[in-house]
Amino acid sequence: MRFTVTYLVSASNELAAIYNDADDKQAVTEASDAIDRELGRDAHRKGEAYEENRLFGIFPLVVAYSVSVDDRLVTVLRVVRLY
Repeated sequence: MRFTVTYLVSASNELAAIYNDADDKQAVTEASDAIDRELGRDAHRKGEAYEENRLFGIFPLVVAYSVSVDDRLVTVLRVVRLY
């Protein structure tokens, strides 16, 4: 099942701050792109359940996201960098 991936403004700002502070900007870009691709397919089956949302990561990033299966919509709520 295909999903459209969107970001809250606050999550986009978190990703931008992570990118700006990163020594390896390419790793952040590659992880972000890969997360978007992965969540665009079967997002409701990816990652781990966390309260009413889900967590999914590709080093060095982890995202918290919500899924609306009926709307086929993923909303990224938070972006965190792993060290």
